[in-house]
Parts: sequence; structure tokens; C-alpha cells
Amino acid sequence: MTDVDRRNTKTSVRLSLLVTAVAGLTLGTGCPDPGTTSDGGVSRDMTGTVTDMPTTTDGGTTVQPLGCSKDGWCWQFPAPQGNGLLATWGSSAQDVWAVGGAGTIVHFDGVRWSIVRSPTNNTLYSIWGSSSKNVFAVGDRGTVLRWDGSAWTQLPLGTDGKDVAQLYGVWGGDGTDVWFVGNHLTAGPALLRWNGTTISRVLAPATVKFGLRGIWGTSKTSIYAAGESGTLLRFDGSAWTSFGPPMSASWAAISGISDNNFFVATRTGLIYRWTGTGTGWVLAPTNPSTVSGINGLWSDGTSVFAVGDIRYPTAGDPTKREGMFLKWDGTSFNRISNSPKVHLSGAWGTSGSDVFVVGVSGTTGRYDGSVFTTSSVLEDLTGNNGTMYGLSSPVNGTSLAVGDSGGTLRGMSGAWLPSPGAIGLRLYSVTAYGNDLLSVGYDFTGSKGQALRWSGSAWSPEGLPTTSRLLKITTDGTNAYAVGDDKTFLVRSGGTWKTISVPILQAPTLRDVYAIDSKNIWIVGGGDKTEQIAGFAPRVLVYDGTSVLDVPLPVTDRIVRGVWGADANNVWVVGDGGLGSGGLLLRWNGGSKTWTDLNPAANPIISQGLRAIWGRSATDIYAVGNNGLVLHFDGTSWNYEQSGTDNNLVSVSGSSTESFITGTGGTILRKSLR
Repeated sequence: MTDVDRRNTKTSVRLSLLVTAVAGLTLGTGCPDPGTTSDGGVSRDMTGTVTDMPTTTDGGTTVQPLGCSKDGWCWQFPAPQGNGLLATWGSSAQDVWAVGGAGTIVHFDGVRWSIVRSPTNNTLYSIWGSSSKNVFAVGDRGTVLRWDGSAWTQLPLGTDGKDVAQLYGVWGGDGTDVWFVGNHLTAGPALLRWNGTTISRVLAPATVKFGLRGIWGTSKTSIYAAGESGTLLRFDGSAWTSFGPPMSASWAAISGISDNNFFVATRTGLIYRWTGTGTGWVLAPTNPSTVSGINGLWSDGTSVFAVGDIRYPTAGDPTKREGMFLKWDGTSFNRISNSPKVHLSGAWGTSGSDVFVVGVSGTTGRYDGSVFTTSSVLEDLTGNNGTMYGLSSPVNGTSLAVGDSGGTLRGMSGAWLPSPGAIGLRLYSVTAYGNDLLSVGYDFTGSKGQALRWSGSAWSPEGLPTTSRLLKITTDGTNAYAVGDDKTFLVRSGGTWKTISVPILQAPTLRDVYAIDSKNIWIVGGGDKTEQIAGFAPRVLVYDGTSVLDVPLPVTDRIVRGVWGADANNVWVVGDGGLGSGGLLLRWNGGSKTWTDLNPAANPIISQGLRAIWGRSATDIYAVGNNGLVLHFDGTSWNYEQSGTDNNLVSVSGSSTESFITGTGGTILRKSLR
């Protein structure tokens, strides 16, 4: 009746957190089932009308297990969480903090990293403290958090901060004189100051029109702030003034050794040094010179380090990146050869021979002056920001999650473990098919689609009648079905793949397929290989076992990306407006042969694109999309659910007892449905 890869309601697998221990950096253990806690998400009527988005903070009204959202979505991989970490700071090697996406706060106690409860879901960009009991973190929507030694609390900005959009940097001369920088809703500079009791606004020079991204200083009377379009300011203890010659670069980070020896960096990989003599500014060379971006700078007053990434197309995959950890030798920044391979965002240390780094997918690392230890499993599995595109139901006690760069995770015996991947491939989908696990994807080296069978320990290729990229695979229990580019639709029967003709004049990409039964195989798509609409209308098709029929849609300017049906008379499709913009949510009534648009253009209720949909029944359906979007339908209304991440979510699956979501950054989330 249902697709056993994503919709099997008869079997389930219980997959707990992967606990990784690497050279003294041990990740915290997992999260229990959270039960039925809810944020009271915004409800809609049966036509899909929404009144408002849910609040971005929990306000302390609901206590959920650490590592789980308020609505019960718990991190399975990476562990203990997979939100990107953007900044780190510590008072000692036994007291190190890191902050990042979706309000994430983690702490290292000298032995392990563990999640700490956060009072916000807003992304946190920077952290600094004066002591172990006085730490500040800042982020989206003017968020300012303070740690007092026992708990994190949110500080009110008052009327002075009412129009602050983002705060990107924090630094203080001492514990009662702390500065926060960012931008206002109008994109102008935001300068806020904490006096130990309250936060107040400080005016920037009238000529400064752009936001600020970083702040650093040598004393309370010598502080520097850097930002967009070459903005660089200096505070002398009484007022902020423009500093240095005009420059066009947009600064991402600032730090240094002294007032006459500090550095500013860009996200395009340039680092400039202020020397205090002559013209003042000189370009600091980087080795290698192909650095893609610098995201963070840190100095202990002697050594200087920069972190970022470099784009290295590996095996023809243009998305593959490697992390960059650079050290200043007095003449140039040089890469440490054994740097973590994933994108890095922040650094802090106790000395030049004891440096902590953080990055994508919850990555933490430590440099001892010669060697790195890291928590990241993704670096060898998927590369930077690797996406897990799909997850199978178990076969012989094993489930697989597949993704970028051939990444394969094996869910077995209560843990997600890395398994041999398919080198040079991107695996988009995986399904349980009898006693086999089948996956489809794309070979970057050979520029052709691939279908693979899992032997229990490795992948082996299957012969295909096409070279087009394949994006999704499913099964009705007897046959397997795969779809992809160039209106490709394949059926696997008796161990052989064959092509089924699709009557479409144009050649759009087919993006999802779902088998209600052997006579109702639903196929959706639209757009081209570049994720653009490119003149191709969205498509919904039905295969009855003999031929493919077109089901006309009421929209023409969307890409349909996901489909699920309770039966032939009750089918749902989701999508977006190309490149993830604008949500699409449609419901098919097979009795009246009509569609209901639940996100009409005249009054859209979903701003983010939806990527996938799955349900246990017509009254229990989940849809997921960009920026951590999760929607749930209870048979009467749709509600937003907090996922606990702002990573893009690309697949949803499950059984009668649990549901899984996968996404960017190696994301695997689980929710108990008991």
C-alpha cells in the first residue's frame, strides 16, 4: 500500500544519537523522547489560512530535553547537535563556549562538549566574556544574552534597541563596559553599550551608513569596529570616528596584537593588516592564495589565527569545500596542513598552542600547536555542509541515510555510523526494496545518473537505460520507481530497469515519486537542472501501471518538489517558486478532480520553500522545507512546528512510531510518534 522506504507503517527502527569521542573531545550523549510538548503553533483553518508565525523564543514556558525542540524533534546526527557553530570564547581550557544557528549554545568543560539550554531560537553570531560568570552572546533580531554563572538570560534592549536587526559582534573593556555592534532595520550601523545594568544606544558618525560586523580592542579607550563597504571605526574613550583610508572591502572579522598591528578580513578571503606606519594598510598574503573566505580572526596578543574555507572541487563535485586554519608568521598567513576539512567560522584559545575552532554541522576542533583533533564525522563523509538527502526504512536491522559526495550513514544497533560511501557520487534517495536497499543519484566524474544496490557493506552499480541524473526512488513493494532530469521515469521489475514514456512536450526535471499502490504512482516536478523555473511549467503525473497521465495544476509559476497521498482521492504536493522562494502547498480531491491551493499567491502563508511531504494518514501529515521549516497537519489545520534548527530540510519519512527529517549539514532529526 505504501512506499516502504519513507512510508512503511509496519516496521520501525529506533536510532539513537551517535556519540563520538576524538582524542579527549567527547561529544555529549543523546536526548530522550520529549513526549508531546508543543509551542501552541499557529493554526489555520481547513483552507490553510494562517494568522501569524510562531514566536522565535520559548520564553521559558516549556522545558524540553536538551538536543530536542519544543515540538519533539531531536538530533540524531550530528551529535550532540548539528546546527552550525559561528563563534567561540572561553575563560580557560576547561570553560569554553560556542554559539550558532537556531540559538545553539554548547559548552566544553575540559572533557566533553554538551548542549546548554538557550533562551532563544535566534541565530547567535558572536560571544565574549570578562570572566566565567560574565559572558555575552549576540545575534539576530537584536538578541543579547548573558551568562551569570548559572543560566543564560536575555537582556532587554529597551527603546534604544527597538529597530536593531542583527548584532554580529561583542567585545568589552571589562565586565561592566561591553559593546555590541551590528545593523539596524534600515541597514545603518548599530552601536550598543552595556554599563553593567542597562544597554543604551551610542551614535555612530553621521557619515557612516553601513552595518558593522565585528569589534575588537586593546583597552576601554582604544576599540575598533569593522563592517560593510569598508566601514572601519575607532573609539577613543569618548566618541567613535572613522578610521583609516577609504576602502571598498566589506569586513567580516577583526582582531590583532596591538593598536599598530591588527588585521581585518573579508568573506572573499582577503586579509589586510594595519601597521600604523606610512599608508598604514597592507595586504597580508595567504598561503594558499585560493582561500574562499575568512570568517574569524583571533589573537592571544602574540600569535594570530584566521579561519574560513576554500573551495576544492573534489571528484568533480563543485560543492565540496575544505576548512581553512591559517597562522600568521609575521609575513603571511599559512595553512596548518592537518586543518579540519569542513567550513570553519570561529576561533579562540588559551595560547598559540591551544586553539579551539568551530564550524558547520556542530563541528568543534582543537589545535595543540601541531595536530588537530575534531568532532566532525562529516569531513570524511560528506565534505563541507554535506546534505543528507534521504533515509530508508530498515532492512535486516539496518537503515541507510545518503547524501553529498556519496556520503552514507548506517543506522544500526541504536547508532548512526559512517559506512563506505560511493566516491564521486551524490546520492539523492534511498529505499528499502525487499531484502535490498537501493539508492539513486548522479556521478559527477562521468556526468551520468546512477542506481546502486547495497550489499550490506558496500554499494554496487546497476545497469540503467539512461544517463540522466536521478533524484528519487520509491517502491510499491513489488516494483521500484525512479525519476530525474529530462523527464526520466524508470521502473525496476524483476531486477531490470526500463524507461516509461512521459507525455510532456517540454523536458522538465521530475523530482519526486510516490506509490500509493501499483496503479497509482504519483510523479511531480518542474523547473530545470539549475533549480530555476526556466519556462517549464510544474507537473503532476500519475502512472497507472500502463501509461502516464497528466494531472493539470492551478499554478504555473512554481516547482513541485514533493508528493504524498493517503489514497488516490487524497493527495498532497509541495514545492516553491524556484531556488527555495515562496511555498507551494496543494491538495488533490480525487472525487471532484480539483486542487485546493493552501498557499495562494494573493495571501501566501508560507514564505519558505517546501521540499518534501510524508504522512501516517490523511489526518497526520508532515511537510518540511528551507530554514528549518516544519509544518504538521492534524486533519483540521496546519501548524508550524519548531524543528530546533535553521538548516534547510529536504526529506521527511517515518513509520507508525517515529518520523525522521534529513537536511543540510548532515542533519538527521527524529520525533517519537508514540
